[in-house]
Amino acid sequence: MNQRRNRKKELARRTLVYALMTATLVVALCVLLFTMLGYRFNPTTREVEQAGLVQYNSFPRGATVAVDSANLEITPTKNMVMPGQHQFSMKLTGYESWQKTVIIRSDTVTQLDYARLVPSERNIATMRDMTGVETTKFAPGGRYMLGIGVTAESRPMALWGDMRSADAPRFSEQLLDTTLLAGYDDELHPEHPATTHSYLIHAWDGGGRFVIVQHRYTVEGESMQTQWIRLDRDKPKEIVDISRVVGFAMRDVKFGSSGDNLYVLQENGDVRQVRLGDSTISRPLLTGVEKFSLYGTDTVAFVGVLADAKVAGIWRENWKTPQIIRTLTAEERDLPLRIDVSEYYNKDTVVVNVGDTATIYRGTLPGSEEALVAFLQTGRKIALGRTATNLSVSDNGRFVVLGDDAGFISYDLERMSLSAEIALRGDTQLKWLDGFHLWHVDETGNLLMQEFDGANPHKLLPATANHDVTLSSDGKFVYGLLEKDGALQLQRLAMTVK
Repeated sequence: MNQRRNRKKELARRTLVYALMTATLVVALCVLLFTMLGYRFNPTTREVEQAGLVQYNSFPRGATVAVDSANLEITPTKNMVMPGQHQFSMKLTGYESWQKTVIIRSDTVTQLDYARLVPSERNIATMRDMTGVETTKFAPGGRYMLGIGVTAESRPMALWGDMRSADAPRFSEQLLDTTLLAGYDDELHPEHPATTHSYLIHAWDGGGRFVIVQHRYTVEGESMQTQWIRLDRDKPKEIVDISRVVGFAMRDVKFGSSGDNLYVLQENGDVRQVRLGDSTISRPLLTGVEKFSLYGTDTVAFVGVLADAKVAGIWRENWKTPQIIRTLTAEERDLPLRIDVSEYYNKDTVVVNVGDTATIYRGTLPGSEEALVAFLQTGRKIALGRTATNLSVSDNGRFVVLGDDAGFISYDLERMSLSAEIALRGDTQLKWLDGFHLWHVDETGNLLMQEFDGANPHKLLPATANHDVTLSSDGKFVYGLLEKDGALQLQRLAMTVK
């Protein structure tokens, strides 16, 4: 009898042990699963909440990451952070610290992988004195540079710079053939009125070989005239007279799919395609256009007049008609109107600015009236609070910036968040250094770099406004131009510490 009772007790004990083991395993698996899903106990709210993943990187790498003063690993790295506002920093010996306040949301990924660290001691070198150069422009990616000016003998010349080797950039000077440039023939005849000349480097093609230059010349006593020309880095002696090929006056010229294919805006408002190789000109693609920009090689964003109304629209190659995104009312007619097109994460982005407000549309560019209705329903508005003079989208398509000379705001398409207003001082022209950083020359004559939301501002090197700035293709140098002692100097700042 006792033996039977003992067996029952043993069976009950074992059953209890197995049940406890099973329960413990289930609890452990649940805890592990919730941990893997990012759930943590938040001591601030005393609740279990789902954390957000934060990924870090810096240039250069190797910076120590800290969250709310608690040090983590070195970049690149990642960790889970509880929802709420947190202080993030990255520090690396020899560099100024990077820091930012960010609100982390549950079950999201926050990318803090764009920190560009600036050396504590600026190593600035003069790479070249460019006496006589009046206008400059760097090619995309900072690989090449072109400067145009005059020699000591008042001959027009082009200065080509190959910046691919930052340690040993190469420069070559080439006289421009005045027999191919308008207005110079009068100088051979002293009895003719004097002619003045100026040049503006308008655009490089995406491959960094061809350059469109606007040549303006004025015969004494007459109005200014414009000649559009194309220069070739591989064939520096060759000049293509775009104005002569086209045969009509133009307001704007942009590269299309290659250095031979152009989009041109006539003075009468027509937009056409031009092929320089065989001198062919298309029928008008658009009419009534005041200004236009090109996204990719086949999408035109334009502002113009249609049926006596000011409009902003888009046109894509092979579309039968353009799609009008915004039409100004009679009350809005005197307000500035701008449009820009970009792409982010496989979605097209169209931004339209009217007065102090920008509307951001996201989706697939609408090729029909039906698709346009759905596209316009995605609009999201941001407002500066006063009339804007500057609308731009970052090179990576993620940020929209709206501003004027006094300040700007930015909208982050990934986080769907709007920055506070960032103040600007002086006559500024905001431009993108890369996909996350803006630059302008401030009132003290220094190149100032700051992030899309105004965070981490740095004065990098002395520079002169109205000249170009670029980041080298490897990110190790920033190049700027400084007018000093009557000459233009190419300056280089090392962004890494040896």
